[in-house]
Amino acid sequence: MENYHQGWLHIDCSATYRKSAVEQWSAGATGLGVRTIANLLTAE
Repeated sequence: MENYHQGWLHIDCSATYRKSAVEQWSAGATGLGVRTIANLLTAE
């Protein structure tokens, strides 16, 4: 397949999950970056 890399975007979201709670954040999914990704995908 010619140019198979063209048109692909890899987003590493492993940092958006907290294994344990800290003072400012609870454990679990943080949603960090969701707005940025949504804006990127909907931008014209």
